[in-house]
Amino acid sequence: MEILTVIILILLFLFAFSGDKKQEETEEEFSLPPGYWEEIELMRKIIALLDKYDFIAADKLFFDNQNLSKDEYENRKKFCLKRYLDERLKEKLGFQMDIEKALALSKTERNLLLSSGAGTGKTSTLAYKVYFLIHKQNVLSREIMILTFNKKAAREIKSRIEREFALKSLENIRTFHSFAYQVVKPRKRMLIDQELYVKKIIRRITKKNVNSDVVQLFTQFIQKAKKSRMSVDEIEEKIDNFKSKHFLKLANRIYKEYSECLEKDNFLDFDDLLTEAIKIIEKTKGECRIREVKLNDLKYLLIDEYQDFSKLFYDLIQAIRKHNPEIRLFCVGDNCQAINGFAGSDLKYFNNFTEYFDNSDTAYLLTNYRSKKKIIDCSNRFMLRENRSFDYQDNAGGEVVVRYVDGNSTNEYLKLCAEIIKSNPNKSVAILHRKNEINNITLEMFCKRLVKFSNAQSKITISTVHKFKGREADVIIILQVTKKLFPLTHPYNDLFKIFGQNDQDILDEEKRLFYVAITRAREKLFILTERDGESEYLEVIERDK
Repeated sequence: MEILTVIILILLFLFAFSGDKKQEETEEEFSLPPGYWEEIELMRKIIALLDKYDFIAADKLFFDNQNLSKDEYENRKKFCLKRYLDERLKEKLGFQMDIEKALALSKTERNLLLSSGAGTGKTSTLAYKVYFLIHKQNVLSREIMILTFNKKAAREIKSRIEREFALKSLENIRTFHSFAYQVVKPRKRMLIDQELYVKKIIRRITKKNVNSDVVQLFTQFIQKAKKSRMSVDEIEEKIDNFKSKHFLKLANRIYKEYSECLEKDNFLDFDDLLTEAIKIIEKTKGECRIREVKLNDLKYLLIDEYQDFSKLFYDLIQAIRKHNPEIRLFCVGDNCQAINGFAGSDLKYFNNFTEYFDNSDTAYLLTNYRSKKKIIDCSNRFMLRENRSFDYQDNAGGEVVVRYVDGNSTNEYLKLCAEIIKSNPNKSVAILHRKNEINNITLEMFCKRLVKFSNAQSKITISTVHKFKGREADVIIILQVTKKLFPLTHPYNDLFKIFGQNDQDILDEEKRLFYVAITRAREKLFILTERDGESEYLEVIERDK
């Protein structure tokens, strides 16, 4: 018994020793990193501030403690921000804010690009941003500037903010050119009809009357040169490196004479206006004013349609930021709708946003509220996005139809359009075309003839695809989707290679233009083409339909 007792005691001792060792190993394995409980307490305080909608204090606490996870903070913030805005605005607006928009507004970087697809609500997001800045970020309305590329967009944003968000004192919503005009206060006259002015110069140089397409081509050359900030001499130095050097020499000569005539006639074109604004901002070190507001007092700069940026616009923004380094950028755009390369826009400023602006990030709006599912599926299939595609929200159904005509008879197109209009009563209808005319008939004349067929003048809109960007209709009809028009390539496109544009850039922009046409449709999309002459785009459109 004594021996057995000794054995049992030895085993108990070994077991106890082994247990102590295991416990030590377990404690060592699960030991918490230094500062763990401090981080937990800090996050608890931040959550408490967010729950009280004290976003300024929450941001400050986060920025003062950079060891916290940015993604976790933004994720928590977005739900509180959404709840706050829904409480304040849901009843007035009639709809709730979505999580994508809330996350975009929750981003902590100084500069943000919001990549916003067709129908995802970029205008409402801009409005939400302004409301949030004024009501919860202690930003005065005069400290916010919203810049757009056309008057229609400026009016729409201003109307939306005033009507739906009850912000009446926003004066700083304007086009880039209106902004530049206020900075420069030019004594020279503004050149309104640029193409007519260029046409007179071409006639003077060539001694010939030229058609509108040629005038447009040389006008685009001048626009691209100015938006690229390339002088006549800089272009001249590069000409010999290109095959189309004789044509380029003529274009550059027209550019030179155009510039000289502007000076002689005391005119200023819109690109020159931006250049002059940059000079004045530099000269005054940002102390110049837009009405009563100094540029250096601005805290936020919101930019619409950012995909249309060029070096000229970029240099303007950089001049502002140079003397007002605390200003924050909130840019909205869609690189799938970049269709103004012909006028000098350059997608590199969109695609490389975080390289051009420090302390920056990109957020995405991917839920389409405009179109029904089949139209969204069609647009996703057409663009073949590798990284992201757009989803729909309670918009099941829809219709995408390809219709054929024999030959290219205008009457056949008229008959098809009339049938579609009659079969869709009480629906808004827009007819889109690649050019201003179809089979040598202007779109306006085509529409007049169509009215006789359909007796529905009040519902019909007819336009080029370019001019209809930003608009929508229940039913979209795209005319003449043929290999000659979609894509439309021109033998003179070599003229623009001197600005860094290649053949693939042109084809890519043509594809984006067709995407814009597709995504204008809310309920139904009709694509009209010609048998044995259909566009290559239809291979993708009809695949897995």
